[in-house]
Amino acid sequence: MGEIKILFHDWLFDFSKKMSASTNEIVVTVEGPVFLQNPKVSADISRSIYAVEIACIELFSPCFEYQNTTWKKHVLGNGSCSKEDILKFSQIKWGRETFKVQDHADAACIALHQLLLLSIDDKTKGVKPDGKKHKNHNK
Repeated sequence: MGEIKILFHDWLFDFSKKMSASTNEIVVTVEGPVFLQNPKVSADISRSIYAVEIACIELFSPCFEYQNTTWKKHVLGNGSCSKEDILKFSQIKWGRETFKVQDHADAACIALHQLLLLSIDDKTKGVKPDGKKHKNHNK
């Protein structure tokens, strides 16, 4: 059987609905856009990221955006590590069978990056290591 594809706007609607129904504070972390040789793919990636950020703004939920080199360096110690390195790290940290899709391993590492930043010092919540406020942070 083939993989089931979910249209992005359907996923975003479901994401917004779940966030608005939650009684817990939800912190969203996304990877910043990566500009590839194919301009259409780059534009699609950027639109998806910004749609998630807009949903967060409308729901008053903090949304943090990090470039891939930033979270890779913080979590794996090397900002230019490969997809294979990320998958290997993720499988060791969370179990070999947890990640069958590379993007899921990336997402878990991006979330871990945010969790590590927030756990450094609760007093600095919403402030990046350079002292500037995180983009779209409403708290």
